Amino acid sequence: MLRTLEIDAMHGYDETIKQDQSVLDFIFDWLQKMQNSLLRSVDENQQFRIENSVLIGLLEQLKLEAESLATEKNLLHKELKVQFKQISELETSLCDANTELEGLWEKLKSAENSCLLLGAEKSGLITQREGLLSGLNVSQERLKDLEKDTRE
Repeated sequence: MLRTLEIDAMHGYDETIKQDQSVLDFIFDWLQKMQNSLLRSVDENQQFRIENSVLIGLLEQLKLEAESLATEKNLLHKELKVQFKQISELETSLCDANTELEGLWEKLKSAENSCLLLGAEKSGLITQREGLLSGLNVSQERLKDLEKDTRE
């Protein structure tokens, strides 16, 4: 390095200059290694920053998706409550209808003597009963399906 600076070997300093030159060469090599290491660290740091930015973006996207799923879950939960209420109302209605149907059946038994006059009414009641039972079966199937969905 001293030779690079064109300091010549004057006045008997040649040996000192050589010693100083080897120390300076060592220091210069060490500084170059440190500079290279620093540049690698800067590059790695930049790469980490890029990766962190990507990960932050992904985390934000996942957070939005999680919030969306939570909102959807809440809506489905509310809808399920409404459907349970409707099923409960249907069950009450079907129970009332069954009670009414049982009363009509008793009246029909007691009115067996006037069967010819009440034949048309009897046929209508039987049809109504079958419709109610069919509706009951459908409602029971829906209830089973809803209970199954709720368990899942």
